[in-house]
Amino acid sequence: MKFKIKHEIRGRIRIHMEQKRMTHEQADILLFYLQNIDGVFRADVYDRTADATIHYKGNRETIIEGLRRFRYEEVEVPNGLLETSGRAMNAEYQEKLVDKILFHYGRKFLLPYPISAAYTTIMSAKYIWKGIKTLMERRIEVPVLDATAIAASVLRQDFATAGSVMFLLGIGELLEDRESGKTMDVCKAQLKAVVDVLEEKDWENIVIAYEPVWAIGTGKVATPDQAEETHAAIRAYMASSVSPAVAENVRIIYGGSVNAKNCDNLISKEDIDGFLVGGASLKPEFIQIINC
Repeated sequence: MKFKIKHEIRGRIRIHMEQKRMTHEQADILLFYLQNIDGVFRADVYDRTADATIHYKGNRETIIEGLRRFRYEEVEVPNGLLETSGRAMNAEYQEKLVDKILFHYGRKFLLPYPISAAYTTIMSAKYIWKGIKTLMERRIEVPVLDATAIAASVLRQDFATAGSVMFLLGIGELLEDRESGKTMDVCKAQLKAVVDVLEEKDWENIVIAYEPVWAIGTGKVATPDQAEETHAAIRAYMASSVSPAVAENVRIIYGGSVNAKNCDNLISKEDIDGFLVGGASLKPEFIQIINC
């Protein structure tokens, strides 16, 4: 494929791929290819500009020859690599983040004060109601504190502060959505590797365990709703990729800092069928977990 060198110093080349538009999939294919050229220890691909930066040690001609041989359709990419790269998702959420920032400051500086105040008051209802619901469940958690701060600001007619708090919470929600999406991409890719080689009857003897890496041995645990969301998505994937019968019967268990205090709330969820217990299995509380 045609390319041109835009800039070069010893051990580093920046190239431009001569194509009108580079898709996210093409960017991931090119990145995989560059990373596997002998001598390359780092590569970055920029799909917006169709550029790539290559850091290498050794023979420059090896790099150039590798670039000359490159064809998107000839690269054999490992299963699941494109699905889990996150490039498309990152671009999507970057656009959402920019839109949210532009809207916030556009409303703040361009809308007349009465309209901006009314909008802030209306939008605050969602956060205040979330805090009230948390209190009704007899839990003192972050939504209660958020609701208190927003409500107090609105009552004082400090709409700028209320708007800023909601703006920051909105950014947090956007990032949570992004992480949730990445979680399912990874889970699906890992399951696909197994689904592709097993027959339907084999699933009678298999248990699926969902264990967030960030929860292993840290004391942190996914909330029951977070765990249920992922388990439900895994079950839906099994229904579409294997069969509804397998999805209904396969056991999907949760692991990651499970203990006697959180097991009751977790096991109450419809799609959580049990636990993969780590450190707590060595403690007396393990009996309580067994009896959940």
